[in-house]
Amino acid sequence: MSRQVLFTLALLALTACTVTAASQDESQRRPGLLKVGEKVETNLVFAQGVEHSEIITAPMATYIAVHFSDYKLNTGDIVIVRSPDAKTAFTYGAEGVYGQSSFVADLVPGESAVIEYFPVSTSAASRQAFRINAYSRGVSLSANQEAVCGTDDMMQMKCFAPNQFLTPLRPLAYERGLAVARLLVEGSHACTGWLVGSAGHLMTNAHCVEDEAMANRMHVEFAAESGSCAQKCEDWLACKGQKVTLTTKLVARNRDHDYAVLKLPDDVDLWPYGFLTLRKEGAAVNEEIYVPNHSRAWGKRIAFMEDGKMIKVDSFGPSGQCAQNGLHFTGDIQGGASGSPAIGASDNKVVGIVSCGGWCPGKDIAEDIRLIIADLERKGVVIPDAY
Repeated sequence: MSRQVLFTLALLALTACTVTAASQDESQRRPGLLKVGEKVETNLVFAQGVEHSEIITAPMATYIAVHFSDYKLNTGDIVIVRSPDAKTAFTYGAEGVYGQSSFVADLVPGESAVIEYFPVSTSAASRQAFRINAYSRGVSLSANQEAVCGTDDMMQMKCFAPNQFLTPLRPLAYERGLAVARLLVEGSHACTGWLVGSAGHLMTNAHCVEDEAMANRMHVEFAAESGSCAQKCEDWLACKGQKVTLTTKLVARNRDHDYAVLKLPDDVDLWPYGFLTLRKEGAAVNEEIYVPNHSRAWGKRIAFMEDGKMIKVDSFGPSGQCAQNGLHFTGDIQGGASGSPAIGASDNKVVGIVSCGGWCPGKDIAEDIRLIIADLERKGVVIPDAY
C-alpha cells in the first residue's frame, strides 16, 4: 500500500474526530501542571505501637491520595490504605516508599479512603509513628474542561502498534512511545515524562518539578494507553497503566530551558519500556516530528498530523509565552502534555521537549534539545546511552 493511500486513510479517520470549539483563555490552554485534583490540609496523628484507623471522605471526589509525613515505623509495622470495600488496597511497611519520610500514597478510587495502622507489637504511645498532613481529592473532568482548536487530530498510541493502520506512517512511533510516562505530581497535577538513556533517567519540564521535595512525591506510570486503536481513554488518568514508582530523585533542573532530569529507583524494572535518545544536532526547519503525550492526563496519544498535514518544525526563536529559543510547531497539544518529547520522524531521536502552547491557531513550543544538552554538559551530568 502506498504512502499516499495510507495518508488518505489517515485523513478519513481523523475527520471523524470530534470537533470542539476553543474558547478558553491562555492559562487554561497552556500545557502546564494540569490540575486533576485538589490538595486538602488535615492533621491525623498515629501513635507508635497503638493500632488505629481513620477514614477520609471527600464528597464527589474521583480518588483520594493520602499524604504521609514524618513516617517512622518499627520493623514489622504495616500501614494499609484501602477503599472501604477493600477492593483497592496498598500496603506500606517500615520503609514506606524507599525510605522517604514524606510521600503520597497510591490513589484510592472514589470518595473515601481508609488508613489502618497495625504495629508489630502494641505498647503505650511514646512517640509518633506518622502523620497524615493532607490528602488530594480527584476532581471530575467537567470541573476542568479543555478543548482544542478545531479538530483534535491526535490518535491513540495503539493505532501505531505493529500491524495497525497508521504503523506505516510512523513505523517506530509505538516502540519509542513506550518510554513515555504519565506523571502525577503531589497527587494533584499531571505532566508527561520520558525515559532517556539506559540508566533509569526520566526527563520532563522544570515547571513540572520545582524542587527535590516535589520529585520525591512524583508518581510515574507507564503503558497508560488504550487496549485497541478504537478504544478511547478520554478521562483524567484513564486507561490505567503500570505505576512503577511513587518517588523519584532530582538530578538536574534548569528553569530557563524548562527541563528537569529525574532518577527512578534502581530496582524498578524499566526493560519493557525501552528508552529514548537525544539528537545532538537538534531539529531542522520543515522536518517532520511526532509527539507521544498524555494531554489532559488521558491515555497516551500521539500528535503527528494537524489539519491534514504532517506536523513539522515551523521555525526557531524566542517566545513571549515561554522558551528563550524554542522549536515552534503546530499541533493539538493540551494541558498535561508538558514534558513530552518532540521526536524527529527521520531518526526517532528527541529534538525538543514540549514546554507550552495550545493557543489557537494551535502554535506549540518545545525547548530546543541542543540547549538542554549543552546545559547538562555544563553541569557535568552524564546520562548513559543518551545519544
